[in-house]
Amino acid sequence: MSWLPSKGELFYIRFLPKTRIIDSGYGVATAVKMQDGSYQENIFRLIASDDRMLVAKIAYGSDYFSKEHLFLRTQIEAMPVGPSVVAALGLSTESNT
Repeated sequence: MSWLPSKGELFYIRFLPKTRIIDSGYGVATAVKMQDGSYQENIFRLIASDDRMLVAKIAYGSDYFSKEHLFLRTQIEAMPVGPSVVAALGLSTESNT
């Protein structure tokens, strides 16, 4: 992960693509690159992090559960939310966590 949000900071996530091997059962295996599009429309606020995980809550977007989300740092790319988006959505840059 090239950029890591600080506690309370707003960010987007993108899951990094991964390769999955699919075996046809006839000795032929195909490598397929997969991209998970989950959470693309959400903005998260970082609660905590360590060398392995990010713990975040959804600050904007569809939040099916009002709980913390865990993300493996090696499986996502975090990107900062720009000030114009924060202002347009009326988000606070202050953390309430």
